[in-house]
Amino acid sequence: MRGKGTFVPQEMQAASAAPAGRIRSVDSVAQLLYEQVCAGALKRGETLPPVKHYSLEWNVSRATVIAALRVLTRRQIVHKLGRNYVVGAATELVLRHPRREIFFFHVPAAPLARLYNDHTFTLGFRAMENELLRQGYAFTYVPASSFDHFSHTWKSSRRYPHGLFLAYLRQEEYDGIAHQLGELLKRAGTQRPAVLVAGKVTARRLPHTHYFNHGHANTELFRTLASYIHRNRFERLFVCYDENDHYDVTVYSTFKLWMETKHLDERIPVRYLVRNETHRSETSSQYRARLLTQFGPGYIQRGINKYSGVNEQQMASDIELVDDFRREFRRARKGDVWVFFRDHHAVEAIESNERLWTRIRSGCGVVGTENDPAFLDKALSTCVVDQHTLGYLMAHAIIGDFPVARSSRGYLNAPVMMLERSTTP
Repeated sequence: MRGKGTFVPQEMQAASAAPAGRIRSVDSVAQLLYEQVCAGALKRGETLPPVKHYSLEWNVSRATVIAALRVLTRRQIVHKLGRNYVVGAATELVLRHPRREIFFFHVPAAPLARLYNDHTFTLGFRAMENELLRQGYAFTYVPASSFDHFSHTWKSSRRYPHGLFLAYLRQEEYDGIAHQLGELLKRAGTQRPAVLVAGKVTARRLPHTHYFNHGHANTELFRTLASYIHRNRFERLFVCYDENDHYDVTVYSTFKLWMETKHLDERIPVRYLVRNETHRSETSSQYRARLLTQFGPGYIQRGINKYSGVNEQQMASDIELVDDFRREFRRARKGDVWVFFRDHHAVEAIESNERLWTRIRSGCGVVGTENDPAFLDKALSTCVVDQHTLGYLMAHAIIGDFPVARSSRGYLNAPVMMLERSTTP
């Protein structure tokens, strides 16, 4: 009937006409919605799309969707408000609770100012704190060296904080805390505080503890980027980075992109273009040898063992030292995708080869990995971690009100966005 019902965009109707696989059971629909809540795609306090949206998207009846929402309502995952459903239990969203305390253990040598102003995941940490404050929680910042004192006080009084956050402790500091923390969690029983550990932890893992790792976030990012490259059938991949930019993180990240790309299609040629101003007299072969030596024998090989017939020497042979990314971009052609670790390098390459870019842009892709606000007017396509959602998930890992999505290795899943603007076809 004209004027009745829910408006559904034409593109949604087309996408829903041929779903990947028909979903029939109420439990399956409820599980899909629940997974979206756990992954941060549906956030607490947000209104769910109308029933007709899910009916078309998953090719199920409206009755099935409504029944699934009722299941989630009984589990207090969502609640009904008028004709809509809202994520979260009504009592949790409406009633005010006294402010609850979360202890933030940090290393005094690594100032908090850097974490909140000049860190790779600064936006994520700020979003985490904002979400905690919004939910009625507040950080108490204390040095990691005082953990023993607080642990003893909590165990003696049997009064525990709601949560603990251990941020980027050095390995020896984490090792010193891990045993005490394990004992604390065991003794606390049902009063056990939620724990989030951010940083690289190679030793003891604790039960009932969430871990966030920079390296795992990079893996998710480059897995998403590799899927994009494969899905769009690009013929060649060029990866451009400056050796001076966070050397260890950047170099190993490029290897992850190589691994994920080759995992999807071993035939696609991959070329690393490395600007090396520190060792100007070094040849490409000398740089490759230094690279493999610096990471240690077999370190890279362990990461690529899942690819039969491939070894770290083959990967290293794809590295080429260059002086200027702008000059190298002259070899670009349709069917290429160029990934730049620094957005300004991507913009410079395009602007200095404007005539070439005009000719090939309909079939060539240029992607950054920073989403630098200084270049938003250049409409550079980019692949980045969704730090707002990441902060939301970290906050709720500490709150413990729902099981946030984790990887098979137990790390917090870092949500990634592929933002296609005008530099990808």
